[in-house]
Amino acid sequence: MYAAPSLAYHQNRPFHREKNEAENIARTRKVVKNGEEVDENLYGFEDGKTYIWEVEESLNEILEEGKGERNIASCKYSQSESNTEGWHDPVINPQINKYEFSGTVSPKSSAFGNTRASGVRFHHGIDIFAIPITTPVYACLDSKYISRGAISMTLEIIETKALINQMNAVDYTLQYPEHKEYKAGKKKASVNKVPKGEEATFSLKETDVVQFKYIHLDTMKDTKDIEDENGIVKAGTVIGYAGVEGANGTHAPHLHLEVYNTTVESNYILNPALFIKLQSFNDNEQDNAKKKWLDKANRKK
Repeated sequence: MYAAPSLAYHQNRPFHREKNEAENIARTRKVVKNGEEVDENLYGFEDGKTYIWEVEESLNEILEEGKGERNIASCKYSQSESNTEGWHDPVINPQINKYEFSGTVSPKSSAFGNTRASGVRFHHGIDIFAIPITTPVYACLDSKYISRGAISMTLEIIETKALINQMNAVDYTLQYPEHKEYKAGKKKASVNKVPKGEEATFSLKETDVVQFKYIHLDTMKDTKDIEDENGIVKAGTVIGYAGVEGANGTHAPHLHLEVYNTTVESNYILNPALFIKLQSFNDNEQDNAKKKWLDKANRKK
């Protein structure tokens, strides 16, 4: 994941302190641990700079605790009160994409159902805003690995009861029913490359087999790196990082998530928003991401 200190020094010499510079000095700050205020040692330099090896040492400490990337994110993320124990959102602070393919504001196009092209195009999942390459994608519930594609990974939920509990806690209300957003749908064969589908009667039982498909990933972790000793991908495990593929592409970088109830039939899909407490738009964040990745795409032309 990162270079050893000696190698890192030679690769990043300008960012490291030379031996003849000021000596390392010890500082402390007050922090609360286990309900008590204690002194925590801080190590740094008088010039106030942070050096790459200091960051590396901090990351090492986090990873050695066995909590990895999830701990890194915890400083800016807390689970919604609507989430149940054992659930982890697919990305940190999930929000629906506000942009459509043309680059105009149209969040309904990111919703599930016949929400695109004036009700003609069926959208099999939801598009969740994500920064390409840097946004971690998490397993939502304890799962078993099923398969992967070039830019996707499919995991099967181990306990559907936990998924039902999360659905009941979120208690999702359709946000775009006038645009044919559904709670469940059936995927049909595409016509002239246009995805087709229809609304389906909603159903989810504890005995059902449900799979989550995470799509438009830039990179994915190896199976051996996401499974525990029992072959389980635990909720909150980082399975990969978001990419820029999909219909929206660089206009609106996102994670596309699909949820299949394979017990009913292979093409029976549930609206992923049933299980995710979506946050309000962060306009600045989405606007900046759109501009950055659109500019990057234009430079490649």
